[in-house]
Amino acid sequence: MKKKEQNNGLRMILFYLTCAVGVVVILFGGLLFTKSHIISGVTHNNQTELNEAINFHKLNNSVRGQMPGIMDTVKKDPNDIYSSSAIINSNHPNITVTPENIVELMIKTSIAKKDADGSVSFNDFDMSRESLAYSRLSLKFVSKTNKDDWFTTVIAKDGSVLVWKVNAVFLSPSLLDKLLQ
Repeated sequence: MKKKEQNNGLRMILFYLTCAVGVVVILFGGLLFTKSHIISGVTHNNQTELNEAINFHKLNNSVRGQMPGIMDTVKKDPNDIYSSSAIINSNHPNITVTPENIVELMIKTSIAKKDADGSVSFNDFDMSRESLAYSRLSLKFVSKTNKDDWFTTVIAKDGSVLVWKVNAVFLSPSLLDKLLQ
């Protein structure tokens, strides 16, 4: 009797496909943890959960970058020998997003709402994916009641295969106006 020949090419393809699917599941499985941390952190006002899901240093830079007046042009006097060491005052608003105030800012911009019993819940937003890459996900949320109210979040890997954190939030002009009131 002849020995049965094995189809090693097919086995290799199946093995590598299985490995690729496993890696993708592990990589993007961390997004589920990030989503649960955000929902739990906002609805229960839990600062530990919010710290697990949001990179506040990068988030502050993205929010400050949207503030009007932050890119004011500065005119220096070319004859002033001390102009390079001058302290430049800017009139932009100074909003700092921290775990302590993020829920209040979300309520102020109508991303979330506080119910009569004091519990916090999210308003109705339609979510759509703008871009997806190996280490970055961009999601756009558009209000179901007012299409002018939208915001985009950028979620990126944060130093680990499983850890994803919100790094930036870009607000529509109407939500930015609500935030600055």
